[in-house]
Amino acid sequence: MRIAFLVSSICIAASAGAQISGPPAPFRPDVDYFASRVGLVSLKDGLPAGDQEVRIWSGFGLGGIQLVRAVRHDGRWTISRSDEVSRTTPHPLGRWIEDSVWTRRWTPAIADSFAALPATPRHPPDAPLVTDGWSVVIEFADGRTYHIAGAGNPQSYCSADDRRMLRVVAALELGVKSDCFVR
Repeated sequence: MRIAFLVSSICIAASAGAQISGPPAPFRPDVDYFASRVGLVSLKDGLPAGDQEVRIWSGFGLGGIQLVRAVRHDGRWTISRSDEVSRTTPHPLGRWIEDSVWTRRWTPAIADSFAALPATPRHPPDAPLVTDGWSVVIEFADGRTYHIAGAGNPQSYCSADDRRMLRVVAALELGVKSDCFVR
């Protein structure tokens, strides 16, 4: 059995036709592993022209890993969710919300905000190590274009990049607290 709780990981990031600068997204190997376990192909190689897909992987702590998957094909979104992709037998993806609800959440402005995020948030060199909490990785493919960004414990670190990721997460209404913890 693979353990979903990780303090650190060796990560690999790739982009269809473009290099990702800076450190790779957190939990990248885990995203690839759990995607294959639920029967999803990697988004790194892109999609057919005109198709889009958003995958939001969240949790990564003691509570497991949740996945929200939104696929746009022929101009219509299909959104599904699994709250337990990290279990020994992953829960299958089930319908979550309607196309009209998703299009109010994943707007062009939110997509642009996400695309501007670095793969990994920048933190000060003296930032304390936070070993458990809530983390998020978002992948987005639009045809051959691919971007991934993640944040480990963004509410705890609360850097400018973490706050930008939390604003994207808040707009998607995933049911998680998107405010920084008060220190």
